[in-house]
Amino acid sequence: MELLEKQETEVSGVVKKYLSNKHGDVDAFEIQTDEKAIKINFPPHTAKTIKTNAVEGTFATVVYQSETKKDEPAGDKKAKLKLVSISGIPTGELVIKDLKPQKSADEPVTETLTLTEYELLKGKKGELTGIKHGNKLFHVHKEDQELSDIIKPGAELEITAVKRMDDGFVNEHNDEVFHIKKLSTNGLEYKSKK
Repeated sequence: MELLEKQETEVSGVVKKYLSNKHGDVDAFEIQTDEKAIKINFPPHTAKTIKTNAVEGTFATVVYQSETKKDEPAGDKKAKLKLVSISGIPTGELVIKDLKPQKSADEPVTETLTLTEYELLKGKKGELTGIKHGNKLFHVHKEDQELSDIIKPGAELEITAVKRMDDGFVNEHNDEVFHIKKLSTNGLEYKSKK
């Protein structure tokens, strides 16, 4: 992977709204400064802590890191802004690197379900991002895009998946989120690469 140039910036403003990634997990917010609204990303496992401490409408000071590829001409690609810390909130300061995943003490829950009714979720580029059945969301990771080749519309799916146990995530639809381990359909079996 190419090296990135990194630069830190501090701004103050109002936390305007939270935003979600292609899996429906909250992983960014917009902060409204005096000049403009800025989208700042953070790891999705930190969402619960950030949302609890910086609710929408909160005035806060944030430090973010702007990352751009070294070999890319300026202006070709928008820099990704990553949250470093947030302060001016009732609990003081949150430093993002200090917020570790919240692993559950419970054993991982593995479920096998047979689905005849489901929705295939697609990302902005048309890639398969998930399979939704009621309030259950089965993530399809980028390493598992081959699944889109074997799932035929209306086909019965048998999915073995592990329920996500990290309480730090916030899913915008309050879905139960699962990571696919194995999927069988039309006599074909696929094992996740992740």
